[in-house]
Amino acid sequence: MDESGEDFAQKEVVLTARVGRAVEKVRRFAKNCQADRCQMIAGALTLQTLFALVPGLTIAYLSLSTFETSLALSRSMENVIFSYVVPESVGKAQEYLRQFSDQAQTLSIPSAVLLGITAILMLNTIEQTFNQIWRVTAPRTGLRRLAVYIALLTLGPLLLVLGLSITIYVFSLPYLSNLAGSQWGLWILPFLTSAAMYTLAYWVIPNALVNWRHALLGGLGVAVIFEVARFGFALVMTYSDMAVVYGAFAVLPGLLLWIYISWLIILAGAELVAEIGGRE
Repeated sequence: MDESGEDFAQKEVVLTARVGRAVEKVRRFAKNCQADRCQMIAGALTLQTLFALVPGLTIAYLSLSTFETSLALSRSMENVIFSYVVPESVGKAQEYLRQFSDQAQTLSIPSAVLLGITAILMLNTIEQTFNQIWRVTAPRTGLRRLAVYIALLTLGPLLLVLGLSITIYVFSLPYLSNLAGSQWGLWILPFLTSAAMYTLAYWVIPNALVNWRHALLGGLGVAVIFEVARFGFALVMTYSDMAVVYGAFAVLPGLLLWIYISWLIILAGAELVAEIGGRE
């Protein structure tokens, strides 16, 4: 009995210590989010996203238009992008963004350059924020920074079209086309593609040595939280009276709120990855 009592006491001490460390990590995580002004930066990025969203989609389409398969997958890619950027609960925004992006693809070269600059400026803000989170004191030089931005604007769409290509090919096979689980597969592969994009952002954007395993953990975690947030946001928008209050303009506050929530999730994921890997 005495030995059993001692073992129980030791386990209780170990459990208490682990709980204490977990609570301390959560407290430090919340403190770092506040110190890095994640809420304020998410608000600033929300406004920048309104200007850079259409240019970003346009650049994605133009970068993919060099591949023959991208023409057949452009609408599928567009639907997946909108499903993550704009939930179905603010579907009117999807229609507007689709019209704007279609028109933007016919712009002249100077106008296209201006759109590209808009997207790059938002990436610059994201890099500065990530460097602040990782406590980076020496940012990238101009050429290195531009190379990273171009890589993100091209590799991101390529990852997306790769995931869609695999999805369409795999679930067009005779054995799988009639399976009930095919709908599940049509969800999981775009989900993994988005997780890969978040992982790439956490691994590449900060000018610091980020362990790819930590970036992968953060990317998967953010992708899961996004799915939960999309479901919850859709419920809130379904039962809210926003349309009654704002009328025809109800799509704008809904879109702004979702973009703000999205940036909060992304910045929280960056804080998590930085905390796991240790800060400078």
